[in-house]
Amino acid sequence: MGKLKSFFKKCEIKFDKKTQLLLLLLLIVIIVALVLSFVLNANKNNNTEKSDNNVYLKEEVCFADEIYFSVDSINVLKTDTNGEIDEDGDELSEYILNLGVNIEQRNVDKHVNKVKISPSCFKLKNVNLKAKSKMSVFLECLAKETLSIIAGGAIGGSINIIEETINYAADYTLSSIENATNSQIDFKPIKCSDDSFDVFYPYQIEGKTHINLSFPIKQDYLESENVIVLAIDDVLHLEKRIFLIVRPT
Repeated sequence: MGKLKSFFKKCEIKFDKKTQLLLLLLLIVIIVALVLSFVLNANKNNNTEKSDNNVYLKEEVCFADEIYFSVDSINVLKTDTNGEIDEDGDELSEYILNLGVNIEQRNVDKHVNKVKISPSCFKLKNVNLKAKSKMSVFLECLAKETLSIIAGGAIGGSINIIEETINYAADYTLSSIENATNSQIDFKPIKCSDDSFDVFYPYQIEGKTHINLSFPIKQDYLESENVIVLAIDDVLHLEKRIFLIVRPT
């Protein structure tokens, strides 16, 4: 304030008391505005960092601009595939992950995307997102839930533990990053079984199409502490990923 008074004393010839007061108020307003702007931007950045932009079970993800996917069911079965070798030369575990997926094309312009949907469009991938424990813990929990549902009389498409996945969110992941964009090169993707469904074109079908996907889980995935996600892609379009739990609240 002393420097301001000194400044105004030098300017007494040019500014009267009223003008000096107005200039002082203007300076205070500018300082306050700058401080508020800094605080608001800092809060905005913090909120952005905390936001969860991942896609989870039951949520839609848009693929190829017009095709919408959502996973509406999940279960894990134990089989006698343990120790068998798949087409990639990798040892299989005893687990098979099954997903029910809804697909719908919503044309937004005159150009219709004639994308072919086949089992090769779907893979499970190991991504650079750390879990609390090995993926074997998460899959074993889902397998036990599935067995419990079956014991209760559920059959076929009614074997669905999608709501129960939230109980194991802590085992599945410790943190959240946007769609876990970095994949682990040490783990080959797990391909969807070729006989899961017949090839089709969504643009030829009105409304939603429901398909079932099956993934024989590789043994090395069980030993990994990185998260498994469902990846949807083809050679012409950007990959989309879905996390295998419902959104944590």
